[in-house]
Amino acid sequence: AHELPSAKSHGEPVTSSLTLPPGASMVAVMMGDADDLWLLSTDDGYGFVVRLEDMMTRLKAGKAIVNVGKGAAVLRPQRVGSYETDRVAAASSEGKLLVFEAAELPALPRGKGVQTIKLHRTPIAPEKVVGIAVVPHDGTLIVQAGKRFTSLKGKDLDEYAGKRAQRGLKLPRGFQTVALIRAWSDRDGRLPDPVN
Repeated sequence: AHELPSAKSHGEPVTSSLTLPPGASMVAVMMGDADDLWLLSTDDGYGFVVRLEDMMTRLKAGKAIVNVGKGAAVLRPQRVGSYETDRVAAASSEGKLLVFEAAELPALPRGKGVQTIKLHRTPIAPEKVVGIAVVPHDGTLIVQAGKRFTSLKGKDLDEYAGKRAQRGLKLPRGFQTVALIRAWSDRDGRLPDPVN
């Protein structure tokens, strides 16, 4: 990042620093300290925690970290602030939400990980994970469905608490078609605009 131009510009193409294989696309770009922890997950319900240092490479071709199942896609990585106290919230395409302790996920340098939320596997319309977020112990989970959004924290969030790989509970009517979920900490100030 220190080699990017300092003057105002339209940015620098990521492909100037790495080579994407044909048909590949970018999901996110992560920055931080080598010891920062990140949750890597896929929409078929698997995930694990990895240190940023374990994802670094000097090779322009990159490094394989996540084993993605057939027909699955990688979700946006989520920073884990505290492995001991943070919770993971996973929402499915069936409108289910499960909240569990981040420490229930293994810390791995690479792989597929373990099941985050139990999904129904039907050949016609398989259930997918539509969003995953890491919520600090004092944080708020924002659930967005279309133009509507709701904030869950404290006891409201505890209602969806369970163990990793459980089914989860249905969200309230009007919020079961989840477009996005994300975490927000009360110490960060007012809640952000949910449309971002």
